[in-house]
Amino acid sequence: MRPFLSIVAVALAASTVVSPAGAQATETSQRFRDPAHITGDPTGLGLDPAGFLGLRYPNGEAAAERTAVPVVAFVVDARGRIELPTASFLNDIEPEFRHAVCDLLPRLRFHPLVIDGQPMRVLLVQYYGFNTLVTPDEAGLRRAEELMRQRQEAYGTQPVENVIPELERRPHCDSP
Repeated sequence: MRPFLSIVAVALAASTVVSPAGAQATETSQRFRDPAHITGDPTGLGLDPAGFLGLRYPNGEAAAERTAVPVVAFVVDARGRIELPTASFLNDIEPEFRHAVCDLLPRLRFHPLVIDGQPMRVLLVQYYGFNTLVTPDEAGLRRAEELMRQRQEAYGTQPVENVIPELERRPHCDSP
C-alpha cells in the first residue's frame, strides 16, 4: 500500500509544478481565450466596419508633425466587437500612437464574419495611419500596408494557435 501512496503523491506533485511553458500557455489562454475557436480571415479582405469613429492624433505628436502607421492584429468576436486584450502591435510604434489606437479599438464595430450561417471570431490585421498633409509618410503607409497584407495572409492560412506565440511577444494595449 505504501508504494501506491508514494506514486499518487509524486503524480500530484508533478501536476502542480508549473513549467515556464505551462505559465505561458495560461497567459496565452487569458489573452487569446479559446484559440481553437478563432479563425484567420479566410478572404484576406478584412471585415466590413459597421461604422468608423475618428482616430485621434496624439496632441504632442500632431504639433511636432510626427507620423506613424501602427499595424495591429486583434480578434473580432462573433458580435463584431474587438477583444481588446488580443490587440497586438506588429510594428514598432511610439507609445503615444499605440495608446491612441487602443483608445479607438473598443469603439469600433464590425459586421461579424459568418461561415455556414454561423458568426465566427476572427483574427484581423489592420493599419491605422497618423499622417500630416505637410509631411506625409507615403513610404511608411506602403510598408504598413505590405506588413498588414503579409500577416493577414499568414494568419488566414494556418490555425490561430500557431500564430499566438508571435502575437504574445508583441506590445499590447495593456503594455506600458
